[in-house]
Amino acid sequence: MQYHTNLNDFDSLWYYDAPCQEVNGEIKLKVDQARLRALVVSEVWQARIAFGSFFFNWGHSVTVVGGLPAQMQPGWWEHGDVPNSTDDSMGAAILLNDLVNDLKQSPAPWVEFTPGGKFDQSGAYLIYSAGDADQYATWNRIFLNRQNEYVVLYRPNKETPWDYVVVRPVYDYEWNNAGRVWANLKGWGRDPFKGRLNEQGLPKNANDNVIAEIQRIGWMNAPNASLNQVQFINNEGGIAKTITIRAFVGAKDTLVIYGAPPPPFQKVQSIVPQEENIPPMPILYDEKGKKVPNQPWTPETWAQFVRESTIWNFLKDNPDSVSAELFVQYRFQDNTTWAPIPCSDGGVCGYKPIDWNLTTSYFFNGNTRCPFLITSLLGEVGVRTLGFSYASGRYEGTGMLFALANREFYNRYYTGFDQEDVFMLDARAMQLPDHLAQAWACLQR
Repeated sequence: MQYHTNLNDFDSLWYYDAPCQEVNGEIKLKVDQARLRALVVSEVWQARIAFGSFFFNWGHSVTVVGGLPAQMQPGWWEHGDVPNSTDDSMGAAILLNDLVNDLKQSPAPWVEFTPGGKFDQSGAYLIYSAGDADQYATWNRIFLNRQNEYVVLYRPNKETPWDYVVVRPVYDYEWNNAGRVWANLKGWGRDPFKGRLNEQGLPKNANDNVIAEIQRIGWMNAPNASLNQVQFINNEGGIAKTITIRAFVGAKDTLVIYGAPPPPFQKVQSIVPQEENIPPMPILYDEKGKKVPNQPWTPETWAQFVRESTIWNFLKDNPDSVSAELFVQYRFQDNTTWAPIPCSDGGVCGYKPIDWNLTTSYFFNGNTRCPFLITSLLGEVGVRTLGFSYASGRYEGTGMLFALANREFYNRYYTGFDQEDVFMLDARAMQLPDHLAQAWACLQR
């Protein structure tokens, strides 16, 4: 359900457990006996013209248990607006509007309900609270389409003090700096690749600044394709877990690495064995057949280029070299069919899509349980803005979390489902009590 309060919208997911019974060979839910397991609320801000949004921004995301939401009569969603009753869709909307306003005005906004307020007195409390994962008014977002870090808080019950992790997105890990970005921006122009690639699509110059800046971007179809790593920083300032996204030159797929410390790529690079058959180094000659003075490659830079293209295969066979818990080969393909747009002079002015065809594939090597749970800790908003969402639209997500959920669903079929597993293919992120507890335990391993 989605609601509107002043200039803010709030998306909610109500999770219920309901007993079932068999009637004449058909399984039916006893909706009247359902109990609310948890309520997930995500903050949204939209600017609109008429009925359509032209600006859309997400904010906080929380999980609420107990209290007034749990006291709503099960089955309220089957009724629109029943006279003299609050156990209907309109009553739920009003309740949620009050809940959101309470969290906004609380002395601890989006962490605790207002002390002595109706939600606090009813016994409602939060077990999960994710900060704003979609911060819009920042230089990183406006100029570079990059997100800033945010905090995720968790507690199993109201009596336990909050614990937290900082979710820190890292871009162009190991090689980027602001000065180089500025230099590259000035040199890109309207056609950044013009004159920089040879017939095989390889850089003519191994040290080309423009090519170096974009050759490793691999989070394809995500809203921020240059994301290279997500770090989970614990309350002591240490790195508990990392999700590293690496698109090596020469590899068709992107390698997603779930693990504990940041992968030491520079150390690994030094132990990767050289290919037995190294492709010959390109050499430029003048019109007289003599080598030109300034060659684009040196033996050292060419060897570096070849090694970079083979490190991907080495990592697949040697996961211990980067302390990986899970390797995921991720491939995105855009096979959209385009048609020319004719100009008035008979030429072609551009192209338009006539059949969108986006496909992704995933290959898992390792245990998916903790990676699935830890990714869900990003929250309903975080998985959207960082590109892990199952959304399939253009530039909306990689589908990584949905792929992990599918693999976990397959695994749980053989090991046994718990009460919350049934929601894993419907939830954007599993912000439910049991899964949150398991995810937090994974962070400590």
